[in-house]
Amino acid sequence: MATGLLIIAVDKDTKRLQEFLGADKSYETTIDFSQITDTWDADFWEKHEQYPYTNEHVTINNTNIPAPSIEQLQEKLDTLIPSAILPLTPFSAKKKDGKKFYELARAGIEVNESREMSVNIYEIVSYTFPTLQLKIDV
Repeated sequence: MATGLLIIAVDKDTKRLQEFLGADKSYETTIDFSQITDTWDADFWEKHEQYPYTNEHVTINNTNIPAPSIEQLQEKLDTLIPSAILPLTPFSAKKKDGKKFYELARAGIEVNESREMSVNIYEIVSYTFPTLQLKIDV
């Protein structure tokens, strides 16, 4: 679901590919607070739940959960700068013991790992609950 730049190197330049792995990246994303998936993205595997919502709240298990204000969202996003330890999705292509996380997840093996992510800056593009559009440089 992500789009981006594919860097290809040939001959002696293949040795330089390592230089690009840790380079800064920019993402634009849309987060829908009314949805939950087992893969943590729109490409869910087995479980997808969409909860009813209004402009003021989302209803989960018959409980009204208030919509966060833009100030509350900014407060949470500010905790990511300059870096934060964040969980990796169990359906990631990261590997553990030579197996990709998504292979382990599909086999019913739970993997709980986190990584430090450096965040340079973020920008809230728009917010109308339950949808947040965000630009983030990491």
